[in-house]
Amino acid sequence: MGRINLCGGFYSGQSPNVDPETTRNWIPEQNESPGAKAAISLLPRGGLLAFATLPGEDSVPQMFTQNGRLFAAGLHLWELFANGTATDIGALSPIIGLQIFMTANQNQLLISSGGSLYIFDFTTNVLTPVNMAQFNDQITAIDFAESFFIALQRNSQVFYVSNPLDGTTWQAVNAEQVSLFTDNIVSLIVSHGELLIGGSKASVAYGNSGAAQSPFVPVSSSTIESGSCALGGPCRLDNTVFWMEQDERGNLIARRLNGYQPQRVSNHALEYVWSTYTTVSDLVTFSLQMQGHTFWVLYFPTANVTWVYDVATGLWHIWDFVDPLFGTMAFRGRCHAFAFGKHLIGDWRAGTIYEMSPNYLDDFGTPIQRVRITPNISQEGERIFFSKLQIDLEPGLASFSDSIDAPTILTLADSAGGLWQLTADDTGNLVATSTTYGTAATIILNDDTNAASWQVGVTADGLPQTTSVALNTSLPKTIPLISAGLKQWSLGVSLEGLLETTGGGPAQRGATLNISWSNDGGKTWSNQYPHDCGKLGEYTKRVIQTRMGSDFQRCYKIQTSDAWTPRIADGYLTADPGYQPQARMGHELAKRA
Repeated sequence: MGRINLCGGFYSGQSPNVDPETTRNWIPEQNESPGAKAAISLLPRGGLLAFATLPGEDSVPQMFTQNGRLFAAGLHLWELFANGTATDIGALSPIIGLQIFMTANQNQLLISSGGSLYIFDFTTNVLTPVNMAQFNDQITAIDFAESFFIALQRNSQVFYVSNPLDGTTWQAVNAEQVSLFTDNIVSLIVSHGELLIGGSKASVAYGNSGAAQSPFVPVSSSTIESGSCALGGPCRLDNTVFWMEQDERGNLIARRLNGYQPQRVSNHALEYVWSTYTTVSDLVTFSLQMQGHTFWVLYFPTANVTWVYDVATGLWHIWDFVDPLFGTMAFRGRCHAFAFGKHLIGDWRAGTIYEMSPNYLDDFGTPIQRVRITPNISQEGERIFFSKLQIDLEPGLASFSDSIDAPTILTLADSAGGLWQLTADDTGNLVATSTTYGTAATIILNDDTNAASWQVGVTADGLPQTTSVALNTSLPKTIPLISAGLKQWSLGVSLEGLLETTGGGPAQRGATLNISWSNDGGKTWSNQYPHDCGKLGEYTKRVIQTRMGSDFQRCYKIQTSDAWTPRIADGYLTADPGYQPQARMGHELAKRA
């Protein structure tokens, strides 16, 4: 068998004939042990569970934590508590198209909403509007650095600096105009005490000079020939700043800052996909760190899609939500806060805050659809014969009682050749019904001690019976039966040769993994072939697909929507040419000897 690079990130660009790789709602994790069976495995992204609901809100645009307190901003400012309750602090003035930002000093929470500013005093718990006459226009973004609040003026080169530790007072002498590039400021973010100010073609860092007035001045040699394309694009993570680039040559390269040098973290496939979006200026990004993975989450509202970059691996993947009515859409988060020991996610579509955790196996009751499409398998245009595909996963992790939609029917023949359908009712009683259709099966079971073998049959009067036959100790002792009410029974034979049923619990199955394939780079797909990944405790279950025909190239898709933890190690293919089992060294040496 040969490995087929089943586990990896997204790389499906202009030509899926070159590479159709897609990863949705799985996280590629690089295995750090040299003894691991695979270099990269796939782990499921965490699910969502409702933590709090904010009455009257249609989204949760922003959250902020300070000294164990959690605040959320939308139509109103809210404080949330560990038990999921919320207190309405007061109304804000959001405007469609203007994002909400929050930041804080030691005593004050500053909110920008609808172009205006608000101060919440941590000591008095009072929300107060800031006097906007101190500014020449609306404020679009804010941050905090070196005891000062910073505010960005709309459609200008101007940013304001507050009085030290006072977000209510903004003196005109502290209004500063960027002079190191000529276009308006697009975005502003603070990192390591410096302001990183992005225009549409260039960026520059400002640091605190210590002056009494206009304290922030350009940092020497900090000009970056890379601008910003979205107000909400820059994000702090991994001890630096990430953002979506724009300059006079074009846009939509994802960057991270190394010193004052921008480094590319996107790839050509992603950059092509982003270039197809009609609007990118509304991009909103946030970050979170979970189980050692630091994620940069990029939500494109107009495109209705969420992309995720994993700093640990440098790989990209998709998070999404499959709505029962409207289909696939962006992941239901636009902001994040870590509070009360929980990863909390604010919804862009409802006034709900969710806890995100690997312990949750769906999105607040909605199945998570996890998809991985492999690279194309080809041998320089030669026809390949595909014999067997094995998915190396961790089986036996969950049982389900749904999706079993038909009772078991055993077709048997009586001594005169008449056909009967043998079924079990919901109390475990066996029922034989005469029929003229079907082919009679031969069913032989051993008793519990393997002392005798018995053939299951039906009398001419329609009564279930057994007939003693030659002993074969390799035969099973029971076979499963599903009754009309979808209860699980086991049919066996007593020492005396009497048929008996045991069980009666809900009929169960293991988690289902669907396998399909495409011979044209993902343009069209075969039927989906479901595979049982083992009921709870069936830890040796194997997932193998055989008899897959031939073609000149192929990619495989694996997909699951069950509420379980599908952990994928790798995929192994037997195909000719190029993917045959390899002889072991000992066998080769023996043959040569």
